Amino acid sequence: MTNTSNSELLVRVPIYHPQSGLRHWLKAVEGFSWAELHQLYSNLNALMGTPKNQVDWTDPDSWIGERLSGKSEEIARSIWQESQGTVNPRHSHGCLWLSKRYGLLQEGDTVVISDCGHDFISQPLGKTVRWVDEQEGLLYLLGIVAERGQGQSSDFLPAWSDFLRRCSKWSKSKTIADTLRRRLSDLADRELLCRSGNTYSISEKGLSYLSIAGPEPNAIDELRKLIENQKQKTIHQLSDYIASMNPIAFEGVIQWLLEKMGYQNVERTPPSGDGGVDVVAEIELGITSVREVVQVKRKKANIQRKDLDALRGCLHRFKAVRGTLITTGDFAKGTREASFEPGAAPITLINGDKLVELLIQHRIGVRSRPVEILEFDQSSLEEQIDEDDDSSEESMS
Repeated sequence: MTNTSNSELLVRVPIYHPQSGLRHWLKAVEGFSWAELHQLYSNLNALMGTPKNQVDWTDPDSWIGERLSGKSEEIARSIWQESQGTVNPRHSHGCLWLSKRYGLLQEGDTVVISDCGHDFISQPLGKTVRWVDEQEGLLYLLGIVAERGQGQSSDFLPAWSDFLRRCSKWSKSKTIADTLRRRLSDLADRELLCRSGNTYSISEKGLSYLSIAGPEPNAIDELRKLIENQKQKTIHQLSDYIASMNPIAFEGVIQWLLEKMGYQNVERTPPSGDGGVDVVAEIELGITSVREVVQVKRKKANIQRKDLDALRGCLHRFKAVRGTLITTGDFAKGTREASFEPGAAPITLINGDKLVELLIQHRIGVRSRPVEILEFDQSSLEEQIDEDDDSSEESMS
């Protein structure tokens, strides 16, 4: 990761807009005047509402015509239509900040995409994108995830907070957490990170991008590769082990996993006469306790629709309202399509890859060992020397 001194103020855009949306926004606003563009955001800000009188912005197809007129309405519709309904004009102010900060639009009376802007649009991993990623801390964040390994945003927050306090004007915890959330989301949207729920890990594409756009290879880069290789080795070992387990022991692992995930009253059914149900458990959903049945299948072949139908047909016997099918293999297309049929009890499907991910997340069959990385910190030495010099001068006076 890049070392940044206090004099280098990076990460200047607080509301960081996803780059995919920014590309649409640039093309949508070109040709309008700067005055008209600024007027749009001035009009939107005037309509923000208050905590007691909130304004609904969820349906641009409705509110654009109701709340805007003239050029403001025209620009808002251009943004919404160019992005095919993915960029809500109300939440696009970050696009304006990013485009100004990095010269993606030319100065003048009319909004015109600059050479940098065209490079940003046409080259998703090109020179301009790498410049924005470096300046806004996304490369640094990618390095944090690579070194830390799989984790949630809270796992990356300490390192990100330290970086922002050195390299930005922000120090409030809420702002720091929000900047992290926005940038993690953008990296996942660009497939540089893998995201499963609230859990992130670096992808092969992300590692490749780091090797191109990141700092020169050093010991930390080599360590990062070793950590990623060890992670993949562990995933394969865990996957192979559960695929070869005794079926009864496998049910025990699933029971353990459910308990770790917060299920209560987790019980395994007798080996025979269970109608395909292996585990019964309860989970709190809001203020309601829901009973759920689970069937586990240790097999490589795809699970077919008939297995799902059989599990769904057993729900009433256990007074359950939903079910889960867990397999070390995968599911046929028909099984996936039938899992959440309208009017039918929902059946959650967990394949082998997702199962291994859950086992790792809840530290079942794996353990983590912290790695301490020592780096030369010249600034701390210089600060101490300066303090000693100041103390000496005071004592002499």
